[in-house]
Amino acid sequence: MSLFDRTLEELARNKALRESGKDICIPSPFKRMGVEWPGIQKGTYLLVSANQKVGKTQISDYVFVYHPVEFVRNNNTNIKIKIFDFNLEMSKESKIRQAIVHRIYTKTGKIFTTRQLDSIYQDSILSDDILKFIEADREWYEFFLDRVTYIDDVRNGTGIYKYIRSFFESNGHYEYKKVMFTNDDGTQEEKTLIDRYIPDDPDLFVIIKVDNINLLTPEKGQTLFDAIGHFSSNYCVKMRNRWGAIPVIIQQQTLAKEGNESIKMGRTRATADGLADNKATSKDCNVFMGLYSPFRNSEPTFYKYDITRLKDHYRNFYIEFDRNGNSCETSLYFHGAVNYFKELPRADEMTNDIYTNIHERMKP
Repeated sequence: MSLFDRTLEELARNKALRESGKDICIPSPFKRMGVEWPGIQKGTYLLVSANQKVGKTQISDYVFVYHPVEFVRNNNTNIKIKIFDFNLEMSKESKIRQAIVHRIYTKTGKIFTTRQLDSIYQDSILSDDILKFIEADREWYEFFLDRVTYIDDVRNGTGIYKYIRSFFESNGHYEYKKVMFTNDDGTQEEKTLIDRYIPDDPDLFVIIKVDNINLLTPEKGQTLFDAIGHFSSNYCVKMRNRWGAIPVIIQQQTLAKEGNESIKMGRTRATADGLADNKATSKDCNVFMGLYSPFRNSEPTFYKYDITRLKDHYRNFYIEFDRNGNSCETSLYFHGAVNYFKELPRADEMTNDIYTNIHERMKP
């Protein structure tokens, strides 16, 4: 099948799916942003960046882990998901604890930190009621962990790529083509090359999240710069193009972005030129996402929101660029202890009551 015919076939399939009421993407969790960014699409490489301690791990967990699971669980959708979450700075035990406090909050509105879960504080031992509540919710956690695999013992780019390649090759097959090559001596040789990959289930969305890429372990002869560049331009691009995977990398901004000069010049938001250790990742990805906290830079207002009242619970979430669409942004309420985000009302709709009772008004 020619490239044109294959493309035409995919367009017709998408059209037929949409006309029959089925889904071809996981919609954005934020309605206003969804006007421009439709959501998570197969074969898309995304990069999430922010300054230190702003919440880049939390926003990537919310958008690319918790939200897809809840979308599949709570909607009559044809989409299935598999999420591989490679954690280079946290253990898988820590990640499931974060999932537990997030689940408790979204189900009950009660806030428990991971330390409270572990009964670390002498005067705050986890109650039997909460332990029983978690146990009674077992079905949700089994559903979640059947779709989300936390990996904390694969730390180099080649290891991540091989892990993902094994999954795809166990859940689909290749079609091959014959190609004639001219050797250095002028003779011609026919070789068999991969033409395309056919998944067993075309409705399966595979998200590969790496948090964060600045902690990749360089391989033999590599610097960290080399390791990041090779992983992005070779492995992430190949996973996207060959298998239709959805790589999501989290990358820090340079410390200079938090310096006095950047603050004076108003250049503190995450940008491609501020990426730490290797900026080339921005050239490979399809979508560059940023998260910003004006409170961290002592800004009293931001887009007419009163930051003196919202404090560090305000986040500006934005798409710096999207190769298939337009830049866009939205304003979010953020509660870091429970990995929770919710779109705030527009600035002109923020009443005194909302500001005063922000935590209660923004509950799930």
